[in-house]
Amino acid sequence: MQELLRESLKPLTDMLADEKVKKIGIDLKSAKISLNRLGVELNGLHFDIGVAAYLLNPGGRSYGLEDLCREWLDTTLPGYETVVGSGKGRISFLEVGQEIVGEFSGNRLAAILSLFRKLTPALDDQGIRSLFEGLEMPLLKVLSEMELFGIKIDSIMFAEMSQNLTRELTLLRDDIYRISGSQFNLNSTKQLKKILFEDLGLPVIKKTKTGPSTDSSVLEELAIQGYDIARLMLEYRELEKLRSTYVDALPKLVNARTDRIHTRFNQTVAATGRLSSSHPNLQNIPSRTEMGRGLRKAFIAESGFIFYGADYSQI
Repeated sequence: MQELLRESLKPLTDMLADEKVKKIGIDLKSAKISLNRLGVELNGLHFDIGVAAYLLNPGGRSYGLEDLCREWLDTTLPGYETVVGSGKGRISFLEVGQEIVGEFSGNRLAAILSLFRKLTPALDDQGIRSLFEGLEMPLLKVLSEMELFGIKIDSIMFAEMSQNLTRELTLLRDDIYRISGSQFNLNSTKQLKKILFEDLGLPVIKKTKTGPSTDSSVLEELAIQGYDIARLMLEYRELEKLRSTYVDALPKLVNARTDRIHTRFNQTVAATGRLSSSHPNLQNIPSRTEMGRGLRKAFIAESGFIFYGADYSQI
């Protein structure tokens, strides 16, 4: 941080913070977040190449600079690995020679400028320039602030839920062992197949390349037919996923400095235009079960604030 804030770099950091100096780049949200954490403000976000390309083709597989160069400029841009290497021979970018770094960075800057000149008229041709400038670019700034701010959780509630889930999972496991007549790894598909279809002789509902299926639809059908072990396995899987994916995992992702979880809001993923959340995914917190609703209550607002939920018609 001290390196960026030294006096000799003040003209650069002042320019980055200047709202009047228009910034053109790719993944400007990540750049704004990274610089903010180093004590440097990035303002004047004018044109994000990735966001523009996403609007022009929402069904694209990737909006990385190398992919956009192939798609829009019909050129090949050397990737990050070409300068830092890969595998055991990979080095830090800081260890790369200045001449190589200069050429690598210069090529990327030239590509961004070329894409800017190519994508700008394309937005006009499709009549979505106002959508890009009036909604998506301002949203980019909002999302960066949301990621930086993070979200609080009630660690005590999470710890209590973990204890309750462990207790319930133990009871379910013991019931399944009792019905099956033996102990086995409940998370092993191979062992479960043997118990259900060889040891207990349950009817095969569906087959895969590796034999009888034990997916949720199969267990649901067997449960409807009255097989308790299938019903218990469904309950076990649901609670185990809740425990491993959320209850035990999320507290480990709390930032020690901010005491919050900082998810990533993805602006260029869903083809419908909706946002997605990753690292961790906070978009799919369960709500249908009592335990799931309890989990949602463990996300808490700052004192004096409330959570407000809203949705919109994709039509």
